[in-house]
Amino acid sequence: MIFVNFLIVAAASSAQAYNWDISQLQQCATTTVTVTNVNDSVLPLDLLLIPYGPSPLSGASKTIYEIPFNGSDPYKIDFQLKYPAGTQLVCLVNAMLLHYP
Repeated sequence: MIFVNFLIVAAASSAQAYNWDISQLQQCATTTVTVTNVNDSVLPLDLLLIPYGPSPLSGASKTIYEIPFNGSDPYKIDFQLKYPAGTQLVCLVNAMLLHYP
């Protein structure tokens, strides 16, 4: 089991509320995130995965992943969860790039 906290961040000067759903999180499984009720003006969206707390495995990676919603559907992404079982994560769906490509 992987533990997740959810946060939503908007790039606009006023906060916006989105609805989003994340499929069941399992080690090395394909995970899907779908965002609804989002204003098109905040596209593109990104998903930020940040591990925190003690690592379940000694020497396990605490890599932070930024995954863009850049497929054919700008409100849905599928990705492989690359953290070991027992990892605690903070997930952010944000409407701004955290770095310049």
